[in-house]
Amino acid sequence: IVRTCCIALVRRDKKRWGPENNRYKSVLKHPDAKVTVHSTPFAHGGMRQVYNMQDTWNEDQPMVAKHLIDKTHATEDEMMPFCKNSGMAVAYAGRFMNDCRDKEISVGMVFVPCYMYSYSHNDSTA
Repeated sequence: IVRTCCIALVRRDKKRWGPENNRYKSVLKHPDAKVTVHSTPFAHGGMRQVYNMQDTWNEDQPMVAKHLIDKTHATEDEMMPFCKNSGMAVAYAGRFMNDCRDKEISVGMVFVPCYMYSYSHNDSTA
């Protein structure tokens, strides 16, 4: 499947910490990338299937697309909880690694960034 997508990076607002901070930022990365999603998933969980993906903006990076099992074209509101979870993990991992470094403890941790891909489908955005 080939689509033209708008790509935004979703991340937690780093200016405020604590449970009261539920603010997330969507930072536009590319307004109209060509995206190819393979037709067969290579993994699945309880709610999503995972597909290999390639886009023209991030050509050198292996990418995956996560698709809700029960929705062919999910909305941004339906996908945002997954992006928020990833954004929170990235933010707290960074703080944790800084705290360990301050105590001279060597820790290596990698979280991949979460991008929201949106496209037009039947006069709505998916």
